[in-house]
Amino acid sequence: MWTRLIPLADMYDYWGNLLGEQGRYNEAIDVFTRALRRMEGVLEQEPQYRPARVALMKAHGGRAYLYEILGRYPDAVDDWRHVVALYETPRRTFRWSELTLALVRAGRHTQADSELETLAQQPNLAEDTLYNMACAYSLCAKAVRQDETLSSDEQSRLSEHCASQAMTLLTKAHGIAGFKDPSWLQYLKTGEELNALRTRPDFQKLLQEVEQSQ
Repeated sequence: MWTRLIPLADMYDYWGNLLGEQGRYNEAIDVFTRALRRMEGVLEQEPQYRPARVALMKAHGGRAYLYEILGRYPDAVDDWRHVVALYETPRRTFRWSELTLALVRAGRHTQADSELETLAQQPNLAEDTLYNMACAYSLCAKAVRQDETLSSDEQSRLSEHCASQAMTLLTKAHGIAGFKDPSWLQYLKTGEELNALRTRPDFQKLLQEVEQSQ
């Protein structure tokens, strides 16, 4: 009886993404929210109905990206948590890395660090997942420096820990795939998420290696 709703869910997904591409973010959020309500109603009656779970995951993911564009990071965190819970493929770890970024941007660097530690233990992390994780740690390095609940010594220690973790992940990503695509070099050079690392000798060395390999 639910099969008729899946084409409707696909329509909502297309519609929401189209509105987002047009910059009509709040309208797109409304569309994804309507899709969520529909699919949640299905899953209340058939919790294991996979097409509805996939549609729900897409709607949460689409809305999470829009919340981030609007700077509504706490809302994005909530949606990314649903995405991670619903994802059923190896790419789940990439979506998990998106959650860690949203957590830092929402001002929750302690939670982000905890999620990153758990995520780092997952097998076969891809290049883009490792890069996102490095960005999250880099943002954490900046955030702890601004955390007035910490002493100056704690700020220095935690900032160095986060920056060091970020470099470990970037080095691992480089070792896996070499950052061969030219876009990676641009991200490394200009991505604001990595600003906390730019003066580090190990970051400059990595950047030079990537430049020389392209």
